[in-house]
Amino acid sequence: MFTLKEGFLEALVRGMKAELLVKEDYIKLRQCDSLVDLKLYLVSRGYHSELHSEIGPISPTRLVELCAKKLVKGFRTINIQASEPLTTLLNYVTHRYMIDNVILIMTGSMRGRSFTVRVSYPAVEQLRTY
Repeated sequence: MFTLKEGFLEALVRGMKAELLVKEDYIKLRQCDSLVDLKLYLVSRGYHSELHSEIGPISPTRLVELCAKKLVKGFRTINIQASEPLTTLLNYVTHRYMIDNVILIMTGSMRGRSFTVRVSYPAVEQLRTY
């Protein structure tokens, strides 16, 4: 029964996880000489559908925007396929204060900071606009 009910969602999440950039990818991205090289590398790593319409040079802002769209599209796909209580949790993390709190807790725990400090993240603002 698990495979019938949650199997597709699990396969979807595993596929999306496999597309995430890892440490080696970031090392290779740092070696890119231009934004065109960066774009070509991202296309080879699964961002083809987002970047195929961009011809020629691409601005850094546009590149971030297109990569963020891919992330948001994947999140929405998971949310649509999910059932309760996961749907409720995913809906909660889309609220501004919830996202900020989750990011604050994650970065705070990684850096040993206190969780009482509130930080603003412009990248999160950008994700909310899609």
